[in-house]
Amino acid sequence: MTLKEKGEWNLKLAEILDSREFLDLPQFQKEYFQIRREHLCSVIINRLYYGVYLIAKGKLVDKGICKSKGRVLHSGEGCIWDKIMNENCASEINLAHQLRNMRNKADYEEGDDTNEIARAKEITLELYNILKGIE
Repeated sequence: MTLKEKGEWNLKLAEILDSREFLDLPQFQKEYFQIRREHLCSVIINRLYYGVYLIAKGKLVDKGICKSKGRVLHSGEGCIWDKIMNENCASEINLAHQLRNMRNKADYEEGDDTNEIARAKEITLELYNILKGIE
């Protein structure tokens, strides 16, 4: 499976996890265990971020800028977003960093991040459309 395909699967998985049908599955509706959307925030935002990250990395691999098995930094100088966006895309790079920060917050901090899902989806869609346009 290509990195682009892995990225696409991550985005689809986030969509499934954020669906009412998923939350209503009988195995999640036991008396002692009921999954709710706030339980899935971290996973959903995580998959959204990694979906666009893998698509971006796939673009870099296709351009010969990095290797498929090589590690590409998520932030800092020379990170994936600096490598994939040209110098005229400062706002897009900021979006990528904002989505990464949302992922870090959802993964590593306490709290209910359900309000963040809609914004994470908006950012993901913007980044996805930008990445689609990069040849």
